[in-house]
Order: sequence, then structure tokens, then C-alpha cells
Amino acid sequence: MRLLAAILLSLVLAAPASAHVEVRPTVARPGDTVELTFKVPNERADAATTGLELFLPPGVPAKVAPHPGWTSTDRGGGDIAFAPDTPAQAIGPGRAQEFKVTLGPLPKADRIVFKALQTYADGEVVRWIQATGPDDERPAAILDLSGNGAPEGDENGAWPLYLGGVLGLLIVIVGVAVTRRRRSVM
Repeated sequence: MRLLAAILLSLVLAAPASAHVEVRPTVARPGDTVELTFKVPNERADAATTGLELFLPPGVPAKVAPHPGWTSTDRGGGDIAFAPDTPAQAIGPGRAQEFKVTLGPLPKADRIVFKALQTYADGEVVRWIQATGPDDERPAAILDLSGNGAPEGDENGAWPLYLGGVLGLLIVIVGVAVTRRRRSVM
């Protein structure tokens, strides 16, 4: 039973590690013009997110959609800064907001890496800029243009989450069955 509890606890604690600036969809084709949604979660419990700096590919036309309560500033070269109009509009602890940008036509490339800087009310800046592999501590959002992305109908590549949920459920079922069997033997 202790093993079951340890496994469930590790599954629950592993989930927050995936929080980072994300882009959706995660797959597109070169030449397309797409509306991208950048999800910005606040993973801190003690400070609000008060700024986002998003780096789009230079030279690719972009149109930033208005985001209620936030002002966007084009700093040139694909650098877009977002800031809340008032402290009440900041992204509070445990919350997330989505920012929309229409981008395209997309360049002929295997992928686009969207680096982002997330600023918190206490001045901390988290740099979501790593794009070397799945084990990056601070991964950048990546749009796959190679045609090798998630299968059609699974644009978000969520199958690992589903598999984890199924495995977790199986572990609970086995744990309950073992407990009942032990009680019936006694």
C-alpha cells in the first residue's frame, strides 16, 4: 500500500513540472498562416506574472490580437512585449492566460522556436528559451513545421498524459483489489 501511495504521489507531483509557456497548435505547415495561442501559466504561489516578452521569427508577418486588460508593444525584430494595464489584470498564482497571434505565411523550416521571458511582480524573470530536447528545464514553445509532429487529430501531443492517467488508474485498481483480497483472507 505504501508503494501505491508513493507511485500516486510521484504522478501528482510530476504534473507541475510541465508548466511553461506553450503554443497551440503545435504543428503547422510551411506557407500556412495560422492563429497561434500562447498559454502563459503562473506557476508561482507568491507572485503574479506582470509581463511576457515573446520572440517571434523576424521577417514573418504577425498580427497580435488584442488581449483585454493587457497592452502589447512591438519592439521590432519579432520582439513583442505584453504588460497588464493594472495590477489586477496580472496573471495570479495558479492561473493562466492565453495570448493570440496570427503568424504567416510561415517560413520553410523544420520548426519555429518561440523563446519567451516571463516576469513576476517581485522582478524575477523566467527565461523559457531552451530548445535542445525534451528534458530541458526551461523549454521554449516550439511549432513543428516538419510534418513529423503529432498525428492528425492529436495536435497537442497529449498521448503521454492519457497514458499516465490510464497507468495511474490501473495502479489504483490493483491496489484496491490487493487490499480487498488481504481483508477477505483475514
